[in-house]
Amino acid sequence: VSVGVCQALERTDAAYSGHRCHGEYLAKGGSLLGMFAELYGRVDGCCHGRGGSVHLNAPEVGLVASSAILGETIATAGDDSLVKLWKPAESKPYRTFAHTNAVRGLARSADGRLFAADRGGDLRAWSMAASAVGGAEAKPLASVHQEDSLFTVAVSPNDGTVATAGSDKVVRLFNAKDLSSKLVLEGHAGPIYGLSFHPDCRRLASVGWNK
Repeated sequence: VSVGVCQALERTDAAYSGHRCHGEYLAKGGSLLGMFAELYGRVDGCCHGRGGSVHLNAPEVGLVASSAILGETIATAGDDSLVKLWKPAESKPYRTFAHTNAVRGLARSADGRLFAADRGGDLRAWSMAASAVGGAEAKPLASVHQEDSLFTVAVSPNDGTVATAGSDKVVRLFNAKDLSSKLVLEGHAGPIYGLSFHPDCRRLASVGWNK
């Protein structure tokens, strides 16, 4: 079907696909090597390793985007010290994870882990798997504590590194698997409020209040 439809299209014609987008991507003229690199999360993939199998696109040949029906869970957190998982069609959270302080940062990995950082200095990794337990009985997959408040958390695109930052003016890097310490980055003169990894996983941007 994809080949038949795309044979009638020009290179400049815009096309969109769903989450089973491999046939449309190739039939429209997308790079085979770029697709396989994307499946392995590599920076030279067609989406720089951040789209994965269900978000292939090749705007240079007219495949503008692929939109998946997956990943319908929304995660929120705040001053009530709870991380809440929601389904968009439901009015109540279907699972909660408890912290002891207000949660200020959330970051989700591609393999279904949710990292939450709170003002008490706790970084916890929670499972978003369907079989995971929520509520008072929920136990984090891993956790680490520091003395100062945390304001933000980020996960590298390859799911290998977690970064946190907050009131102590440094960025801390952890192994995403067990939250063991990897590196401490200094250079800010004030609290740090935002972190973002580059798609190549080798660079990290931080923003803070520098006087």
